[in-house]
Amino acid sequence: MGKREAQVWWIDCEKLAELEHIDRGGWHSLRRKWATERKHLPDVTLLKEIYQQADQAGVMAAVTDRRALRAVR
Repeated sequence: MGKREAQVWWIDCEKLAELEHIDRGGWHSLRRKWATERKHLPDVTLLKEIYQQADQAGVMAAVTDRRALRAVR
């Protein structure tokens, strides 16, 4: 799913739920809220295990890839 399609879905969900639109809100803000509400729980290792699923090929690519980093806009 592309970024634009996800934004359209988010706006549709807001309308269906009859919620006020929040500028710069979206899927990431919802994930961040979920994680923040659970910060009182033991270490965030669980969050890392859920969101960061490394595999051997990915680790090797990250270590050996020599492409230039993109400039920050």
